[in-house]
Amino acid sequence: MDKKTLEILKNLIEMQSPSGYEDEVVEYLHGQIAIYMDEAYTDKMGNLILRKKSYGKSKLMIIAHIDEIGMMVTYVDPKGFIYFQPIGGVDCNILPGQILRIRGKKGTVYGVVGKRPTHFVQRDDNNRYKIEDLWLDIGTSSKEETLKLIQIGDIITYNSNLQHLSNNLITGKSLDNKISVAILSELCMILSNEQPCYDLYVVFSVQEELGGRGAITVANEISPDICITVDVTHANDFPGAVVKKSGEIQLNKGCVITIGPNINKDICNRLFHFCDDRINYQIEPIPSPTATDANRVQISGKGISTCLISIPCRYMHTPIEVVSLTDADCAINLLKEFCCSQMYM
Repeated sequence: MDKKTLEILKNLIEMQSPSGYEDEVVEYLHGQIAIYMDEAYTDKMGNLILRKKSYGKSKLMIIAHIDEIGMMVTYVDPKGFIYFQPIGGVDCNILPGQILRIRGKKGTVYGVVGKRPTHFVQRDDNNRYKIEDLWLDIGTSSKEETLKLIQIGDIITYNSNLQHLSNNLITGKSLDNKISVAILSELCMILSNEQPCYDLYVVFSVQEELGGRGAITVANEISPDICITVDVTHANDFPGAVVKKSGEIQLNKGCVITIGPNINKDICNRLFHFCDDRINYQIEPIPSPTATDANRVQISGKGISTCLISIPCRYMHTPIEVVSLTDADCAINLLKEFCCSQMYM
């Protein structure tokens, strides 16, 4: 992943884009990436669609979602403490002690997630929380004081930025799925000097964390012949992981190609062919619809030939997700090969 793409990824992670509130990311990507493509527009759902025309007749859509999990302010009590509800799959058990960011009406507001101290909690309940048991403390002392800074309906996200670890690994919030957004950004930059063999649509989709809502509308609008979804998947190379169900998925071992009923076998075999001995990859068997945009795209319209390329990710849906830049480079190379090969026109 080149220097410019890393800077884009860093900026993406610092932005707040829970499902339904992706506007900041859309505006940023439009300014950074649209110049490399022939056409750029947003649809009524808020999906950002970039198109590069080609001499081919077939339409290829490559899609990655730009939303992240988050929370929404729902109530402020008389003492100024803030209560909230999840947007997407938030794990309540990791929230206590976290510093969160609220997109307030006057700018960013920081708060800490509070709970009853361990001393006041029954032993059986100490390690399991409901979101109603937690609150956000921004340091105010009354409801009126709090509502001068935030309002009901404001969005909340984790507060961790991009950090580099050993062995070409990085960590931060919302790498699900902003690592894939960075991958497609670099792909657009690469293809600016190439002639793809497909009429190419690169889509940055919204509301994936709420069931792939953006993917449904954009797939019906574009009606591509082929769709490649790019997302993260669970790495299971951590202590105590169970590998019998999904096989071994490891960091730094290459991008992941999914097989299963959600995947078109012919397209999948093309991906294997392009990898050959040049691009490292892993296989993930999923014998059911995947929990990605690929699920919704495949059954849109009259049906779309769909496949899924994933980046292994540890600690998904936490503030410290971990991915490998090496695996990201494998995905970039594979996507470039697919877009530019004349073998299957």
